[in-house]
Amino acid sequence: MAMREVDRLLQSLDPLFRRDLGLVCESHHKYDLDDFAKYQTSRPYGTSKEETANLHFASILLRSADLLHVTGDRTPSVSFRVVNPVDPVSQQEWAKQMAVRNVRSQVGKDRDGNVSESAPRDTIEVWAYFTKPDGFFGLTSYLAYAGREIRRCYEWAQAATQSQGVSLTFPWRYLDDSHIETKNFEPKPFEFSIDQARILDLLTGHTLYNDTSVVVRELIQNALDAIRLRRTQDKASGSTGCDRVSVSWDSRKRLLTVTDTGTGMTQATIENHLLRVGASLYQDPEFQKSYPDFSPISRFGIGILSTFMIA
Repeated sequence: MAMREVDRLLQSLDPLFRRDLGLVCESHHKYDLDDFAKYQTSRPYGTSKEETANLHFASILLRSADLLHVTGDRTPSVSFRVVNPVDPVSQQEWAKQMAVRNVRSQVGKDRDGNVSESAPRDTIEVWAYFTKPDGFFGLTSYLAYAGREIRRCYEWAQAATQSQGVSLTFPWRYLDDSHIETKNFEPKPFEFSIDQARILDLLTGHTLYNDTSVVVRELIQNALDAIRLRRTQDKASGSTGCDRVSVSWDSRKRLLTVTDTGTGMTQATIENHLLRVGASLYQDPEFQKSYPDFSPISRFGIGILSTFMIA
């Protein structure tokens, strides 16, 4: 229904203009505005200057205008009461935009941060006020994204000036969110962090392993699992191989070596399991799907850390 109505409104327009209008609209979600053959900077639709359009600049304006239209008039409170969204994501979006009071050009400032009439006005500032955390973190996250996009628009416009001789100026380069005020809550996210040294001590020290010689047991268990897995693979392919685990100690070099005739590791296994503490290959859903009857000795994917205990 909506498509038919749009088609009715546009059907009287020139076909070439309609096509280019579609290009501009589609550009809103693409990152190819450095293609000046597609987004021409001087597209004539007639014989006069007034019938010439800059598709590239129009695309930049559409993109930046939508990025910066986050004020409350985009989501007026009366509409919120009428629509009454119950979805949590929708509620967050409404709260985010209803809190924004203004989006405007910031006065020019010199390098010392002082107001200067000669300094470029290249920054957009956002004013907002939150009394609840609803929408606050969504807005700050969005503005970080919008800031990157505005900078990208500026770079596209600069490229058009340099390579196409465009005289139009897109001044905006930065986005300032320092005017977002909050009340009744801390305006910063908190998250759990891991004390890596302490965690390694917990995993490899006396808390879990009460004897340094346990490293030999852990490595032999890993070797046995690799051999048993190779046996399973050999059985499926009809091939055979020898089973051997060797443990050697060089007292002069103080070097402990454990070798086996197991499966070895692919690069993917190293990156996705060996280097990720607690990510056991044998607990991976894809592995369990491929080898449903295989029961490993290793369980938690941390045995290899015991080597660091004596290293």
